[in-house]
Amino acid sequence: MNKKLICAILCMFTMFIFTACGDVENHNQETGQDGKETTTWNSRDSLVTGETKQMTAPPAAWEVSEETKLKSEKIEYNPKTDGDWRTSELMYCEGEDGNIYQPIYRTQELLPFLACYDAKSHGFRIMCSRPECYHMDEDCDAYLAEQVFGMEYYNGKIYTVMIERDNSDYFEETEDEVTFSSVTYADLYAIDPGKNSREKVQSLKIIERKNAHNNISGFRFSFTIHRGYVYYEHSMGEEPEREDYYRNGKNCIFRVPLGGTEADAECIYVLPKNQSSEGSVYDQDIVMKPYGSYVYFIEYLRNPDGVRSTALRRIDTVNKRVERIPLAESPDYFYYAAEEGIYYSHITEDGSLDGKLRLHRLEDGTEEIVMDYGALAESEALGCYFDGTCWYAQFNKGQDEFVTDFIVLDSNFKKIGELDFGAHLLMPISAKHQMVLFTEDDKLYGWLNKADIAKGDLTVHRAEMKK
Repeated sequence: MNKKLICAILCMFTMFIFTACGDVENHNQETGQDGKETTTWNSRDSLVTGETKQMTAPPAAWEVSEETKLKSEKIEYNPKTDGDWRTSELMYCEGEDGNIYQPIYRTQELLPFLACYDAKSHGFRIMCSRPECYHMDEDCDAYLAEQVFGMEYYNGKIYTVMIERDNSDYFEETEDEVTFSSVTYADLYAIDPGKNSREKVQSLKIIERKNAHNNISGFRFSFTIHRGYVYYEHSMGEEPEREDYYRNGKNCIFRVPLGGTEADAECIYVLPKNQSSEGSVYDQDIVMKPYGSYVYFIEYLRNPDGVRSTALRRIDTVNKRVERIPLAESPDYFYYAAEEGIYYSHITEDGSLDGKLRLHRLEDGTEEIVMDYGALAESEALGCYFDGTCWYAQFNKGQDEFVTDFIVLDSNFKKIGELDFGAHLLMPISAKHQMVLFTEDDKLYGWLNKADIAKGDLTVHRAEMKK
């Protein structure tokens, strides 16, 4: 199975209900065993004892409400202004002309290069204008960065966040530890697909480290661009600062005007600490899915006993408030918002799916199970998602026997057929008009016409990689 698809499927989330507005009056001064003054906010958010810490209150965030102003909202997706819920959790985007753009990872170092699938010719090419280029190193025009996060099509351009480091990084090693200093940038870039050119739009986050220890946590960055703003959440390897991370506004969902500066960013919602690990914070992606005037996201966490749970919240971008959607069960990764409400599957405490698709109606808060997709196959259900035309129920593929990859259903949950690919699961990228299939090493395999799929024709047409 494609490694990026595995990450998407196995990235099961957990919930913790949290109000973002902390109160400075909740802290008190205590004396540690060594006689030094220690600041403690409360028993859940206590700091490392034995040292005096100059801490601020949590950042001023938007209003947080456990009561949702329920209403449905009918919209038409506008690629010039709206983020696209169909691609928000995946590393690709679709242009207005139907072309699909995604990074593919080449060489042993897994360097990312931007590629384009042409919807008319069904050709697939690396977006490099140099005929002599082998698309294998940083000199290629299509090379992105050492790390890239997210891909959005917005107002005629492709946007992605590139992680870039200052060349002044240096390491110092002793017998006891390794320390280093560096400057790391999370920069938002706009790529013009017609001219195959790019420009840096803004720096969303700049991290300076001096004499940091080597136990740096990994980078993570998620974003969506919606109606003139960038909504984003990040973890930029700030583990050495963990003792002040929670109270100094680094674990937020932020909003900043497109083209603005980091100083313009406002904290929308303060993410809670992970209670299953002392002092730790969120360590998984926050996937934001826009729909109409809202931006939805899953809130997840483990409790002190390691039990997982999730909740769904939405950002009211007009009234500047964050609301919790009162779902009856914990939602999984493949939820999506529609005019009639929220479709989702339930994730159990052990991280598996129950294989049932639920509809939570926003108008009255009622719920019903609209499809038992887990009963469609004997193998483990991995998820069920909708691409605007059809439903795709995905199942685990066993190594010793043939197991269906995807069972396809129409918008009314009537089974159309099965997509069977033998021993190798292909990664599907479903756009408005076509579904494109990639092999495990990101090579283009073929395509299906979405109109044909809706009619029950699941013929896979072969496509070729172009130079």
